[in-house]
Amino acid sequence: MILSIQGQALGKVTHCAPNFPVLAALGYTSNCRGSMNYIEIYRKQASDRKFNFVFVLLFWLPGLLLQYYKPDISFIPINSGILGLAFMGIGYFFILKVVKNSKCPACKQSPGNHWVVKSCKNCGEQLS
Repeated sequence: MILSIQGQALGKVTHCAPNFPVLAALGYTSNCRGSMNYIEIYRKQASDRKFNFVFVLLFWLPGLLLQYYKPDISFIPINSGILGLAFMGIGYFFILKVVKNSKCPACKQSPGNHWVVKSCKNCGEQLS
């Protein structure tokens, strides 16, 4: 890892500057990614993808049902079509999070089009 301050390299160090608040406050930065390797990062992203996809379903399905059937909801003073659109908008936020978590942690591009991705098709990094 290279420690640098305002773009000037200061040499190799054995610890990450963000772990030391005093160094981080002085403007020291590092290119260290912590103790997690790309396989662990991709596994964490996979669990986040599953978690966010559940929220996509929780917001999109009621939104689609409200858009299609347009039930008369007497206790809510909002049109059911607009309410469905609001649910779908919230679901869209979680769709964006799913897409963000499906990128390769090394090159930040799509690692492949398969259900189980073993390595990135762009950079060749091992992901599982």
